[in-house]
Amino acid sequence: MGNAYTYYSFEEYGRGYIGARSKSCIGDDEYKGSYKDKSFNPTHKIILGEYETMEEALADEIALHNFFSVSTNPHFANRAQQTSTGFNRAGVRDTAATVERKSQSHLGKKHSPVTKKRMGIAQKARTDWAPLTYEHKQNISKATCGSTKTSQHKNLIARSNCVTKRQHWRRDVWKAVEQALSKAGSKYLWGKQAILDEYDVSERTLRRMHKLILSGTTYDQAISGKGNTVSG
Repeated sequence: MGNAYTYYSFEEYGRGYIGARSKSCIGDDEYKGSYKDKSFNPTHKIILGEYETMEEALADEIALHNFFSVSTNPHFANRAQQTSTGFNRAGVRDTAATVERKSQSHLGKKHSPVTKKRMGIAQKARTDWAPLTYEHKQNISKATCGSTKTSQHKNLIARSNCVTKRQHWRRDVWKAVEQALSKAGSKYLWGKQAILDEYDVSERTLRRMHKLILSGTTYDQAISGKGNTVSG
C-alpha cells in the first residue's frame, strides 16, 4: 500500500477526470477531483496506480494527461494538464469576466528597473518570434480603430521620439556646427567634410542641423520638437 495514488473519476455514461491524490487527505473515498466544470458530475472513481511518494503519483498523472491530451480532449473534465512545474492550460479560454478582472488587477502596477531589465533580456533571448499573420494584423487594426490616445499616452510617445532624436542628434555634433559657423562668420558651413569624417554623422542630419541653427533654434528645442522646424 502506497502513500499516494492516481485515479479516474467518471460519470456512468459520460465524461471522466484523471488526477493524483495523497492518501493522507481526509474524506479520500468521496473525493472525485478538483474540477471546475459545473456540468461534470462524477459518480464513480477507480484507482489507476499506487505510489510511495506524491512525486511518483504526479509523474504518473503527467504521463496520463499527456497521453490522453486531457486539456483539449472533450471526453475529459480536466481543463489543464499537469506539468512538472504547474499546469498547462492549453485549450482553455478565459471568460470575458476573467479577462476584465485580470486587466483591472494590473492597472497602476509598475515594474521595477531590475524586473524591466530581466524582461528585456528574456525577450531578446526568444527565438520563437514569427511574423504577424494578416488576420492578426486585422484584429489589431479593429481593436485600435476609433481609439483616442490620452494626454499621458501622447506625452510618452513624444518622450520616446525625443530619445530617438538624442541618439542621432548628438550635442557634440551640434556644437561643432555652431563653432564652424561662428569661425566662418557667414551662413556657409565651412569644414563640413571634416565634421562628417570626425563625428560619423550623415550629411542629411548635418544639413538639417545647419538650417536649424541658422533659424535660431537651440539644440534642446530641436530634440524636443519645439521652435522652428525644417524639412529635409
